[in-house]
Amino acid sequence: MISRRVEFCVDDARLSGVLATESDESKGLCILLHPHPLYGGDMDNHVIAALDAMLLGLGYSTLRFNQRGFAHTAASFRGVSGAVSDLLEVARQMKGKGGMQTVGLVGYSFGASVALCSAVRESWSFLVGLSPSMQLLSEACTPVSLAPVRCPVLLFHGSDDVIVPPSDSESIVSLMRHNRVRLVPMVGVDHFYGLGMSVVSQELTIFLRGLESEL
Repeated sequence: MISRRVEFCVDDARLSGVLATESDESKGLCILLHPHPLYGGDMDNHVIAALDAMLLGLGYSTLRFNQRGFAHTAASFRGVSGAVSDLLEVARQMKGKGGMQTVGLVGYSFGASVALCSAVRESWSFLVGLSPSMQLLSEACTPVSLAPVRCPVLLFHGSDDVIVPPSDSESIVSLMRHNRVRLVPMVGVDHFYGLGMSVVSQELTIFLRGLESEL
């Protein structure tokens, strides 16, 4: 694996991250979005790290970066809407540097909510979300604005999640109302996916391999 540290200048901030690839023949770029930065979320989160390894194994390049508000940068946090704007600018800079045509998003919790809101403003190749929150999503976009989103979407949500209720993902699926969104209910899994990552890996593999002829 080849990985390197990268930095993005976004307005008055410098966002640091890691860009990684397994080979020169990448299938595209996946941007990973971590949980809430004010509650300990950062690019080294265990779920994000596991997703990163899965995506690299499937032949994708990955970018994970620390969003404003993590660790000692709490004062710079600009909410979900600010995180969406930062994501769009990071993606713009990556496309300008590498010429990547396939850019997908993979987000967890806060990151999944950011990813979904960004899809209202940007056309991604695909979107994967673990435990998105309707409350967080509603801070940056009106839920009904998800209806026109047409990129393929794969969502996961644990039945035992007491932080973000599973009904949030069910509501998101009903709002999107198209046949390219799928929700995988994770029976017996809580918000932290300690018992669920093997199922996520299986479903993610099926999802991305099914898209390869389109990407």
